[in-house]
Amino acid sequence: MKCTEAYVYVNEHRAKDKISRIINIALKEAVNNFSEICILCIGSDRATGDSLGPIVGQMLHKNFDLCCIKIYGI
Repeated sequence: MKCTEAYVYVNEHRAKDKISRIINIALKEAVNNFSEICILCIGSDRATGDSLGPIVGQMLHKNFDLCCIKIYGI
């Protein structure tokens, strides 16, 4: 499997869209190469500034068809 690094800076124009595209491409590639995929969203919804993991997990769960991907930490 090919591993690709991607950098998106928070102040870039449409950074959210770029990150979304990168994740989408990585997930499609992973689904084709692995029988089971697990996404671990680390963070706490009880601590300000530490909730990014659970928020991303909730967004992935709501907005993507992840039939063969397990998400933990939402």
